[in-house]
Amino acid sequence: MARIPYSEEAVGKASEATVGSDLASPDAGIPKQKAPMRLMRVKEFAAFYGVSESTVRAWIRDGKVKYLQPGCKNGAIFIPVAEK
Repeated sequence: MARIPYSEEAVGKASEATVGSDLASPDAGIPKQKAPMRLMRVKEFAAFYGVSESTVRAWIRDGKVKYLQPGCKNGAIFIPVAEK
């Protein structure tokens, strides 16, 4: 088995990479809780941001907005929005 050389730089990079992970907490092994999410329909999302529904659908098509479509491809579209 090849031996991996130890360096301070490699250890620093590895610890920086895990800072944002779900398990990087003083209570290792207990994941952080995520912010509560609210699902908005396209019409509600458009009204909230002051744009048209077609603009929101274009954002979805272009990949600028994440969405959920639990039914079929012609079903309702829901956009997750973080609550404050």
